[in-house]
Amino acid sequence: MGMLVTSVRKGDATVRITVMGELDAATAPRLRAEAAKAITGGVRTAELDLAGVTFLGVPGVREIMSLRESTQVVLVHKSNVVDWVIRCVCPELVVTL
Repeated sequence: MGMLVTSVRKGDATVRITVMGELDAATAPRLRAEAAKAITGGVRTAELDLAGVTFLGVPGVREIMSLRESTQVVLVHKSNVVDWVIRCVCPELVVTL
């Protein structure tokens, strides 16, 4: 299965990035590319909607963590799979809206 990434600008400083499908070694570069396009022009917060993610591998976690280098990252929705992986691997991202 592949991955679908969409983004919606929410005002001047926030963008919501929605990811659906598998976030793994094959698809993590696509998240990086799509996020780079979305996080421009004064965006300070990236809201990640991961409710539709069915698999989250270590490369996907790395991409989520790397987004934190350029902007504040907030997980607004998570699937059970994502929630479990995040709690185990990078609990500092557990805070959600």
